[in-house]
Amino acid sequence: MRKAGILLAVSSLPSHYGIGDFGPSAYQFINLLKRSQVKLWQVLPLNPLGYGSSPYQPYSSKAMDELYISLDLLVKDGLLKKAPRFHSVAERVDYDAVRLFKAKHLWKAFKRFEPNRGYMRFVNANPWVYNYAVFLTLKKHNNLITWNEWPLEQQRWIKDHKFDLTPFEEDIAYEMFLQYMLVKQWRALKSYAKKRGVEMVGDIPIYVGIDSEDVWSNQENFLLDKDCRPTFIAGVPPDYFSKTGQRWGNPLYDWDFMQKDGFKFWL
Repeated sequence: MRKAGILLAVSSLPSHYGIGDFGPSAYQFINLLKRSQVKLWQVLPLNPLGYGSSPYQPYSSKAMDELYISLDLLVKDGLLKKAPRFHSVAERVDYDAVRLFKAKHLWKAFKRFEPNRGYMRFVNANPWVYNYAVFLTLKKHNNLITWNEWPLEQQRWIKDHKFDLTPFEEDIAYEMFLQYMLVKQWRALKSYAKKRGVEMVGDIPIYVGIDSEDVWSNQENFLLDKDCRPTFIAGVPPDYFSKTGQRWGNPLYDWDFMQKDGFKFWL
């Protein structure tokens, strides 16, 4: 049976806060799809936006970007008193400005949050969350430079765990809180869509960015030199869209190692 669908990035939904999110507008859009008898909603990747605010250069293949957390839903949960409007009539997303704006309110929500059973289940079931939180915390404390340019003891933490993370514990906990709220809001949205007869169609990047927790945590799975820089990168030859081809910059996978390892990274 054929089904009609619409591709709409979550970021493109109407919003009082400069970017679409998992809040009221997403639910209204699902209702609109239901009334229009549209069965599929395809979104762009929800991963943390990396270089150039691109979802195809993500900081993680597993995490989501905190930009999609609904401040309205945080108010409903009692984690925020009120969220002021910001860029509410903007026609384009100013990612840097919106990120700074939301960060202030997300931190306030984090300070009011008390870890519960749901949070503990999420953290225990997803060990990648802690590594990602450490990655992003160290990245922020290094002015967002690529991980292979951090001080060596921080680069090597993922392998030897010798660098003392004690001073960063609160920041790490904050990043884990964000991922929990993202999953909580996303699952609620998906559940609502399912009840309304609308299927969510995902999209994931085939490659990950060099500046990602994926590469940092799984360096042996990629073609890197002794300084952890890519020896080969992804791209495409000239085609209909680009006369000179495209240089994507993503590090290529070391398929020989992956085969010996049983493709654990992909699994």
